[in-house]
Amino acid sequence: MIAQQVLHIPLPFFAPLSVILVIQATIADTVQRAVNRLIAVVAGVVVSVLILQWLHLSALTITLTLLVSMLIPTLLRINPLIIMQIGVTAVMVVVMHGTGLFAVERIVETIVGALVAIVVNALVIPPNLDPAAEKRVRELTDLLGADLQAVSREPKEQSHKEIQARGQEITGRLSAARDALRAARQSIKYNPFLGGRGVRLGHLERAMPQLEHMAVQVGGILHGLGDIGTAGHPAIDGLNDALWAAGECISTFGRALVDHSAESRAALEKALDEARDSQCHSLSQLKQLGPLAAVRENGAILTDLNRIMTEIGEAMPAAAGPSERGTQGVEAPVGEGPVVRT
Repeated sequence: MIAQQVLHIPLPFFAPLSVILVIQATIADTVQRAVNRLIAVVAGVVVSVLILQWLHLSALTITLTLLVSMLIPTLLRINPLIIMQIGVTAVMVVVMHGTGLFAVERIVETIVGALVAIVVNALVIPPNLDPAAEKRVRELTDLLGADLQAVSREPKEQSHKEIQARGQEITGRLSAARDALRAARQSIKYNPFLGGRGVRLGHLERAMPQLEHMAVQVGGILHGLGDIGTAGHPAIDGLNDALWAAGECISTFGRALVDHSAESRAALEKALDEARDSQCHSLSQLKQLGPLAAVRENGAILTDLNRIMTEIGEAMPAAAGPSERGTQGVEAPVGEGPVVRT
């Protein structure tokens, strides 16, 4: 309607077609698709106009148009989606004898349709992917905590297959959390109306490196416990309590990351103190173990537990929330990160 009433273009079918082809789940994706669509239409129009300067409409002309419009971009290794749209646009313009003003109108229609798609995406259907990102982070911390608490109550001897399965599940949850954070950040990109959501999202992004390290350390603990059980070495007195307290601390940390309440922060500080106390008690018993191999294996587990507490301590500002930190949301890179050893 805009193209027809405002720009006085008769039958502006390229405009609604562009809206349908361009609009995506997020504004960033819509903008990228709009740029691709505009490039394709301009290239297709140029090819068709050049061919119609020398040839009349015929089956051979249409075939030549399709070959030229798709072969050259393919040799230049352009995005396959753009190549397809170049071919479609070129053939449509040739079939409709699109020269001069007709060709220019097709480009204008495409611009109008792309702008309408971006506006609709921003105002009518702006996606909110923050809850999904928060859920994935909680699922990751809950799993890490549950694994430590589970092994504190189970026999230390576990098969390599069981340890590997747990490691793979941790890696899967970690990857899901990374993907959800990327999608949430992408959903607010280029959208001036959703900038405030970047504050909460920024806290999760800043805590992600610590979560990745914790995932690796939990994987190491699982392997260490398996080695103790397989070798028949004794475990330190109080190790089960230290594992349980560390698991509770990780789960509490996940809750504090999401809700940012004073109660969650107080619960996290309490859990952190209790976990450290349990580890200190176990460490004091380390010298009572006989075989050096048992000392080494138990010491390695306590080292990983201590590193987990250090990671949580470093990430405490992220769990404080906007009200306590008073910072603005800054995009933090969410990389591939480490992979949990399985």
